[in-house]
Amino acid sequence: MCRTQGLILIVEDDAFVAMDAADSVVLASIEADTAEGVPDALGIPEREEVSAAILNFHVRDGTVTPVIERLRECPHR
Repeated sequence: MCRTQGLILIVEDDAFVAMDAADSVVLASIEADTAEGVPDALGIPEREEVSAAILNFHVRDGTVTPVIERLRECPHR
């Protein structure tokens, strides 16, 4: 998938914080995709080209270390 400005992945388990971050990203005319936990977040780089990420390191189901590792190995980079 090709984008001119990419996609920002937001991983945050607090819905209000996630919505606020996504709104800020969208106001900058950049697409955002959010996930509340690690399993959901891990699938996004498989489907989308992620340009950057905003990560809450500790979410309900653990740390986002696996997400960071997936983003580092993503073939889109």
